[in-house]
Amino acid sequence: MKPQYQVNPVRTAVKKATVIPPHSLWYKGHQKISETEKENTAVEAAHKNEQRAESLVKNGYRKWSYDRKNKPYNNVIKMEKRLQKANTKYHMTKFSVENKNEKTNKKWFQKHNIKKKYAQMTRQKQNQETVRTAKDVFVQIVRAISHVAGTHKTVIGMIAVMGVLFILSSSVLGSCSAMFSGAATSTFAAAYTANDEEINAADLYYTELETNLQYTINHIEQTYPDYDEYRYNIGEIGHNPYKLMAYLSAMYDFFTFEEIKSDIEELFHKQYNLQIVPKTEIRYDSDGNAYDWHVLEVTLAVKPMEQTTISLMNQYDCKYKYDVYMETYGNRQNFGNPFSFSWLSYISGQYGYRLNELGEKEFHRGIDLNLPQNTTISAMHDGIVTESSSDNIIGNYIVIEDNKGYQSKYAGWQRCNVSIGQEVKKGQEIAFTSANSFHLEVTHQGQSLNPMHFVENGDDGKGSLPGTEGGIVIPEYPGSAMGDGSFEALITEAEKYLGYPYVWGGSNPNTSFDCSGFICWVYTQSGVHNLPRTTAQGIYNQCTPVSVENAKPGDLIFFTGTYDSSNPVSHIGMYVGNGQMLHAGDPISYANINSNYWKKHFYGFGRLS
Repeated sequence: MKPQYQVNPVRTAVKKATVIPPHSLWYKGHQKISETEKENTAVEAAHKNEQRAESLVKNGYRKWSYDRKNKPYNNVIKMEKRLQKANTKYHMTKFSVENKNEKTNKKWFQKHNIKKKYAQMTRQKQNQETVRTAKDVFVQIVRAISHVAGTHKTVIGMIAVMGVLFILSSSVLGSCSAMFSGAATSTFAAAYTANDEEINAADLYYTELETNLQYTINHIEQTYPDYDEYRYNIGEIGHNPYKLMAYLSAMYDFFTFEEIKSDIEELFHKQYNLQIVPKTEIRYDSDGNAYDWHVLEVTLAVKPMEQTTISLMNQYDCKYKYDVYMETYGNRQNFGNPFSFSWLSYISGQYGYRLNELGEKEFHRGIDLNLPQNTTISAMHDGIVTESSSDNIIGNYIVIEDNKGYQSKYAGWQRCNVSIGQEVKKGQEIAFTSANSFHLEVTHQGQSLNPMHFVENGDDGKGSLPGTEGGIVIPEYPGSAMGDGSFEALITEAEKYLGYPYVWGGSNPNTSFDCSGFICWVYTQSGVHNLPRTTAQGIYNQCTPVSVENAKPGDLIFFTGTYDSSNPVSHIGMYVGNGQMLHAGDPISYANINSNYWKKHFYGFGRLS
């Protein structure tokens, strides 16, 4: 069956050529009669009756032709209405049977809700194609708009996006009314739409849930005492703040924290699954006597956040919003970039709740960056230097504040170019980093904000790789390469586990391994380097970066973007030379680092010293 109201250009052209000329002659004939009929009443009455008869025949034929062509579609609409009514009746009957003792008004509300749901489904179906069209156009133009937005990104970005969409919908799509009836309510600006406080509260709450989980794991042996052995298989805890906020903004638009708090908790429990299983094993002493050996197995299975969020966004047809937010990082950066490069790959400590060195929960008000010494620090906004002091924990710091309530704090510098009371401009050079970690904080009206969302990061959406502009600096001499004896010991240990399956969070032969667990185990057990259990990013932070040209067997190779990691580095392998690595894939095996997949995700080489 052809689509309803389908226009055939050829048929239209033929109709214009064959039908319109006769109609013109017919009209001219009636016009001539009308010029003379005023002189004779009988002629005028007869002519008018003739016109009415012709009009009746013409309109009757048009209606008959229209009804005949649209009869199949009208039948479908009638059947859909009958089906909807039958479904409503079915659900009402089912509800009545299951709730015989309920009050009548509750049944009325049930029927009302069912009808409302069907109406909503119909509207979504009608708008789906229009939204897809808007999406395709929107994704292509959003990056250009984000660059034009300037300092007032939220307002200008929204105006620019809606303006371009209006032009495109009017001139290209050709149906302004269809565009805005279906898509205007579903399109959006390239900026997060929720208020700063709500964005910050949602992000902060997720870090608190993760910190509480880590605290629970750290205190397993106090909570469950008297076991002979505790076996841990713990996946990496952490999330990418950009992916979390892009998901929440795509799904809920103008949300408040209280509205989506339960949804955040649900997402958290889908990402992390902690299982605590007691077991009793039979063992034998030196005399051959059997005894019970009590074991508590603690397993934290971690699912990448995107495995859950993408399916939900596809279900509600808002994945395209997520993609744009990931391109623009939310476009809510009220503070400028304090550096001349992208600082994302230098992050060593995230904003939010975490456990301190004493194992206690604390609120970390900023982010920490491991930057090269003497890196230039620039003011992120116009303002006055209100503080310049020193702290035992964060070192030397400067505070800049403006008259709109925005405040920035720069800690961990060794040389400073400004003093208290001095007026500074955005982009002005104010200090240089020390050899210690650099700490960055931003606030608005006294409210701490996550720099990840509110400070320009200098990134184009793809990240800066080591050795590239804005990436980690690779030294000309990264230290001595591994000797033959050490490399042989490393390979001997690593090849014991060829064919072992990949197990998320695995760190020993009993559990099998994930990528970082495999490297930590092999390097430590071979005696080459004592490498306590940590993540792939944690291992990279201990390495000296090595260029591709200087990479030697025994060095480590790192990859990015292989899964939803909160850090740039997401996978690790051991480089063995000749374009090969040994890593914990699935299973543990050798792999060609020059394959399309690994070349696409390559991050850099590193050397442990």
